[in-house]
Formats: sequence, structure tokens, C-alpha cells
Amino acid sequence: MSDATTAMFSTLLSVPGMNEQVKVEAKISRKLVLMLGEVIARGLENGGVVPDAILRASEAEIREFRAQMLEKAGMTELDGNIRSLRVK
Repeated sequence: MSDATTAMFSTLLSVPGMNEQVKVEAKISRKLVLMLGEVIARGLENGGVVPDAILRASEAEIREFRAQMLEKAGMTELDGNIRSLRVK
């Protein structure tokens, strides 16, 4: 992640209301739970390096889960804006 992206996320995380609780209910497969757990663990342990095999195995499910969580948290538009800044 670039310094600008890191600074942007740091700023967004400090915005009032970001610590508010959001109820997110999801029904996901045990396989996806295991994969997400592995993605998170490896991301924390290896500086964000996640083997391609793990991502390919459940990429569609992970993307769908991510979209659902953003929608339920009311953050889809914010995420879209962040992504558009990264592309530029």
C-alpha cells in the first residue's frame, strides 16, 4: 500500500462514527469461514502475503461476502470512492 493510501485509510478510520457497532448477519459456508480465517491470519503474519491458491479457491465467495458486508454496513459508496482513488 502506498503512503498516500495508508494515510487515507488512517484518516477514514478516525472519522467520527467509525467505531459505532454495525449488526451484520451472514450465513456463509464453513469452507469460506476457514478460508477467510486463513486469509486474515496470513495477512497478519506475513505482511499481507496470501498465497494465490487460497484466494483462487474461494475468490468468488470472498468477493460476494465482502460486498454483502459493505452493503450491510452502509459503506458500499465509500468503498467505491476509495477504490477509484487507488486506481488514479
